[in-house]
Amino acid sequence: MPATNSILITDDEPLILTAISRLLREAGYAVLEAQSGEEALELAKAHLPDLILLDIVLPGIDGLQVCEKLKSDRRTAGIYICFLSGKRIRSVERSEGLEAGADDYITSPIENRELLARVRAMLRLINAEKALRLQRDELESIVQKRTEKLRESEKHYRALISEMENGFALHEIICDADGNPCDYRFLEVNGAFEKMTGLEGSEIIGKSVKEVLPNTEPYWIETYGKVALCGKPVRLEAFSTEFGEYFEALAYSPKSGLFAAVFTNVTDRILAHKELQKSEERYKNLLSLSPGGICQTDVNGDCTYVNDRWLQMSGMTMEEAAGKGWAQAIHPEDREAVRRSWYEMAETKGSWEQEYRIQNKEKEVTWVYGLATSMQDARGK
Repeated sequence: MPATNSILITDDEPLILTAISRLLREAGYAVLEAQSGEEALELAKAHLPDLILLDIVLPGIDGLQVCEKLKSDRRTAGIYICFLSGKRIRSVERSEGLEAGADDYITSPIENRELLARVRAMLRLINAEKALRLQRDELESIVQKRTEKLRESEKHYRALISEMENGFALHEIICDADGNPCDYRFLEVNGAFEKMTGLEGSEIIGKSVKEVLPNTEPYWIETYGKVALCGKPVRLEAFSTEFGEYFEALAYSPKSGLFAAVFTNVTDRILAHKELQKSEERYKNLLSLSPGGICQTDVNGDCTYVNDRWLQMSGMTMEEAAGKGWAQAIHPEDREAVRRSWYEMAETKGSWEQEYRIQNKEKEVTWVYGLATSMQDARGK
């Protein structure tokens, strides 16, 4: 029997008090004794016993009053109280006791064996309630800690979304009767999104994209629909007719049916790239029309371009000139000197001039005057 359980016995009859106390101590319980209501209140508040066996008839404050006071005090309200009466309890007295907050009744005289059995049964219930309260407290503590972590995580999330330079928007996908994505609804946007698009969050939250931007291209809805319904993130770069600009979007699904998108306006980069492509195309056109042979290589000496005139002079095809193949057009006796001076030019990022011979497949030799210079990108490479 667990020695941790404590029992307060309250009875104004010394012989009864002593007999019950001895019985319970021998059973392994920690026992407290009180002969009056006032003493019972003091001991109960000081020691918080697990069980109180309380006589109804006591000098001064009776058992009903003691029970009422203990049950009305938050610190002692959970103590299990069993009235122990030396006379047969009438129904009205039992009702009064229950109304006062009593948990059980025992009528004496009662055999020791039965009394111990009743006490053990009550303590099993008390210990079970204790274990449940402990589990509840532990669960509440876990829930509280997790709630605090969630709140802290939500706080960091809000700060991140609010302060990020990229546009951010959370949406809910809308499907037609057949389950196909046909629209999406704005749920949340950050300040960068508002600045990037000119749309105010207070005016678009809760509205669908077709309400806000009726000319939105179908591929945006189709792509985002797959993300929201399948959960696979996607990165896309496309033109928006509504804004007349190019956007790069990284979309992912935080929850089935929802998708979040992080936007970057890449209009300047796209237009610059297109202009560069045009410039490169014009450059290649000029090279192809040049009367002189032109061969372009990278820093490793691998051929990246040759014009038609160079192919005519060398007798090679474009495929044969690729990589290090172009060097085979140089006469064997000049090849090493050209190679060495070329690498010196590439290393110093300077220019190169040299007369040497080109030999085609028919061993026909052409003397050429080579003129080369290094080309650098915007990073100086």
